[in-house]
Amino acid sequence: NGACFLRAARDRAASAHLLIVNHALLISDLIAGRALIPDYDILIVDEAQRLEEEATRHLGFELSHGSLDDHFQSLNGERGLLNKMDSVIRGSGVAKTRRGSAEEIRVRITSLLPSVRDSVAGMFAVLGSLLDELVENQTFVGEALRITSATRGQPGWSDLEIQWENVDVLLAELQNDLAALNTSLEDLGEADILDYDGILMETAGTLQRNAELRQRLAEFIPQPTSDGIYWMSRMRRTDDLMLHAAPLHVGEQLEKLLFGQKESVVMTSATLSTNGTFEHVRERTGFNDTQELLLGSPFDYPRAALLCVPGDMPEPTSQAYGEAVGKAIIASTVAAGGRTMALFTSHSSLQATASGIREPLRTQGFDVLAQGVDGPPHQLLRS
Repeated sequence: NGACFLRAARDRAASAHLLIVNHALLISDLIAGRALIPDYDILIVDEAQRLEEEATRHLGFELSHGSLDDHFQSLNGERGLLNKMDSVIRGSGVAKTRRGSAEEIRVRITSLLPSVRDSVAGMFAVLGSLLDELVENQTFVGEALRITSATRGQPGWSDLEIQWENVDVLLAELQNDLAALNTSLEDLGEADILDYDGILMETAGTLQRNAELRQRLAEFIPQPTSDGIYWMSRMRRTDDLMLHAAPLHVGEQLEKLLFGQKESVVMTSATLSTNGTFEHVRERTGFNDTQELLLGSPFDYPRAALLCVPGDMPEPTSQAYGEAVGKAIIASTVAAGGRTMALFTSHSSLQATASGIREPLRTQGFDVLAQGVDGPPHQLLRS
């Protein structure tokens, strides 16, 4: 019947007395200018210890060569905006004199995009060379490289800034053309163009996305903020470089965007306090001038649980650490008669440990089920 399920869902949400969303949608709504969730005055944030992490993730950004390519593809791909616009306008019967401006801009953007793509590729090539150089100098630790003032002071960074300047000039030119295209389309509002509102909205979104990408590149390379943290990493599957940025503290922004805008906000969780106070969560989230209530746990932990910390484990960086972990898990599993879950901080250590303990435990009648090895989580739960 042509009904829009998204609009219907939003209409139901707008008429509801109680709306339940996750942390990600809550923060996304703030960034979008409160355009995603119906207006509300009272907010209860459950599992509120996750609010800082989600705000940090959303108030920062991730940017890769692939994401820029996707942006250009959305413009000039087979089903991109420019081809779609050309096809619809030509098929609408708009007089050639009236559509001339839009067509002229479309041709100009189409001619510009190869230069933009090449310039972006050159910039990411310099980024890759810089990363490889830091790997050789052993300043690259783990899977992420922190971009510090020392990193920006290296000769290779000057080459990167030159490449960025070339990209920025071309993105600025693309920005101007997109703005002109948007204006020319607005002038055709009475031309009875098929899906006119959709094309106009897509053009405005592309214009905003281009400005956002340009601003993020400028912030990451020549103009970092004083309270920002920046780092680079390689994506394992594609080997694409990923640029990351995150604010050091999100408290001021949360106060401005959220806490200061609401009649009442309640933060609640079983794990909000640290050493018997809420000082840490207040400092990290900016949730100040509050009434506080700290309640004891209803669980009898002293009788129901035992926490044991081994005192003879090698350091995690030691070659003997993996073997020691395996022996500890075997001993614990045998002592508990099975019923043991081991948690790991990396898939590689999980897989290596599972391989080492599987046969020793099998001979004693215990099966080992490893996530990603013996099946996905839901399959392991059924087993």
